[in-house]
Amino acid sequence: MISTASSSFSTRSNEVTAIAVDLVRINRMMQRYGPEADDVRAKLRTYATAKMQELFPGAGGAVTDNRSDCPDDGGNAGLDSVACSDG
Repeated sequence: MISTASSSFSTRSNEVTAIAVDLVRINRMMQRYGPEADDVRAKLRTYATAKMQELFPGAGGAVTDNRSDCPDDGGNAGLDSVACSDG
């Protein structure tokens, strides 16, 4: 039973990692397009929030958009770049 739980956790963890990497890559690619991609990046943030709530429904309340609190990272942040930077 422990082996099954461990395997399930590892599978889920790998899926979450793959989704996070894809989101960061897409966001960085959209940053290169500049302000023209802002609408797409906003949709990407919405998707990322919805996916997080789907994967972790018991992780607390609604996710808030704290981009005004984020430092200017020049587009080099990890997962924060999806939620933080505006270009």
